Amino acid sequence: MAGTTVSASVNLDSGGQAVSGINVFVDYPEGLVSIPGSGAVSTVRQRISNVPGGFLSSPNDLDYGLIEALGTGGMSELPAKIFTITFDACVGAAAPSTADFVCVVKNAVDSQGSELSGVKCSVSLP
Repeated sequence: MAGTTVSASVNLDSGGQAVSGINVFVDYPEGLVSIPGSGAVSTVRQRISNVPGGFLSSPNDLDYGLIEALGTGGMSELPAKIFTITFDACVGAAAPSTADFVCVVKNAVDSQGSELSGVKCSVSLP
């Protein structure tokens, strides 16, 4: 149905580490959902919400996946839910499931800018 949206939450599994900056790649199921626009245009930025206070969002839509960088210059720590993406549902397509999305942490850093290992992310649908 035209005009239908799908909200997906991107979640952090820090392994108990204090994550102050992160770069994630969310591979989404093209043909089921899309984000209007490409790159970092305003229509892409408008689809990212619930970014934790004090963090800057830098999305980049590749039309099959979204790269999102969250960072702060301070001592803030990311919570378990790091942001929400609002997709357009593709007309005539089946509703996506959580299994249709893949989230990969490209890099994560602590408040000192030191690289963290073992940080993971996932996508959940309401």
